[in-house]
Amino acid sequence: MKTPFPLSRRQIPDMLKASIRGPLVILMGSPAEIGNLLEQLKLPDALCLQLDLHQARAVQAELAERGITARVEVVKDFWDIQHGQATVLVMAQMRGERELKIDTIDQAFHSLSTGGRILVWCPTIDDSLHPELLKRFFGKTHAHICSNSLILWAVRQDGDNRPRRRHELNFHARLGGHSSQNFISRPGVFSYGKMDDGSRALAEIARIEPGDRVLDLGCGHGTLGVFAGLTTGPKGEITFADSNARALDLAALNATNCGVTHFKTQLACESADLIPLGENSFDVILANPPYFAGGSIALKFVDLAARMLKPGGRFYLVTRQPDELAEAMSPHFPSFDAILNRGYTVLLVDEQMSLRPIPEELHVPDENAVEEPAELPVDSLEPEARIQTKHPRGTGFRRRGVGGGGGAPRGGFGKPRTSRRDNTGRDFRNSRED
Repeated sequence: MKTPFPLSRRQIPDMLKASIRGPLVILMGSPAEIGNLLEQLKLPDALCLQLDLHQARAVQAELAERGITARVEVVKDFWDIQHGQATVLVMAQMRGERELKIDTIDQAFHSLSTGGRILVWCPTIDDSLHPELLKRFFGKTHAHICSNSLILWAVRQDGDNRPRRRHELNFHARLGGHSSQNFISRPGVFSYGKMDDGSRALAEIARIEPGDRVLDLGCGHGTLGVFAGLTTGPKGEITFADSNARALDLAALNATNCGVTHFKTQLACESADLIPLGENSFDVILANPPYFAGGSIALKFVDLAARMLKPGGRFYLVTRQPDELAEAMSPHFPSFDAILNRGYTVLLVDEQMSLRPIPEELHVPDENAVEEPAELPVDSLEPEARIQTKHPRGTGFRRRGVGGGGGAPRGGFGKPRTSRRDNTGRDFRNSRED
């Protein structure tokens, strides 16, 4: 199907302008879409609501550049703010999480009083989801086709007091010696309805000790921080940090339900948001950054960890982009390692985890690879022995496989599974040696 012309570059249909009654509230939307809309509508009292602090600040920057004075706020739920008889506008997305789209329309309904209306601007006339949703929640729905886009609007009717629904999914997860824990997830938060494999891969490697002060960076619904909290005990402390307000609410809820009481939450997307927690003050930082945005958020996580970690502290980051992040870590950390687990790479700064050679049975040779030195059995290596093969670009990190008997941390989250080394024949290490 041909990609529709983006809403951020379209002329606002007259039908949409005429359908706005009272104050305008915009739910979600990209910075460019919101800027284009408000620049044409010329409504100075509009309110823009976002779930994510990073996105909200991007919207603020876009509006400031266009000279628009609309308010931008971050909320965990759209129905937390009652809009009375305002008009709520949703700019429909072709892609995105279906459950979040349903949740957004549901919450828009509950944020309005009788006579309040909803507008949905769809970039294509083929949108079948939003007409169905408006009919489900609002009843009678009006639809208009304008300039190859679809405009829907409906009014909340008197006496419709259906109960709120959060579209939650519960799941159970177990790590290490801890019993199975129940977690609640909601749309709009990473890994809806499950503990993702990246978090599990990191948890199986990370070493957490009783009494540790731990920062769960990009915590999502809080699985990593919760299990870390169960390990640190009441003498430790867990800080959940995320740019998503709904994620922080879930992390606090899940921590409390799982019996973790020694925790705090911090809404953050820049280093300045975390500095009040205390630079160089965390024993452990756990990070499972998102893989979109070209890795830019992961690079921020590395910078934040370098500022917030205690000297001699432990940093664990899981990624599918190890080469790029290795380059970013090199200026901050004099040495670090990598472990392949569950198809992910865990980059780690942990001086007490001794490096083990990659077991021969896990090595998959590559015909085009540069020949590497033979790896010796564990018993024949000195305690400080290291794999000395260079990264082709001269910087990088050591890569080690996780076999059944070598390299696995003890006393942490759990026991890592065996993971095959990639077939490039390369090892990486952060080293200045020639």
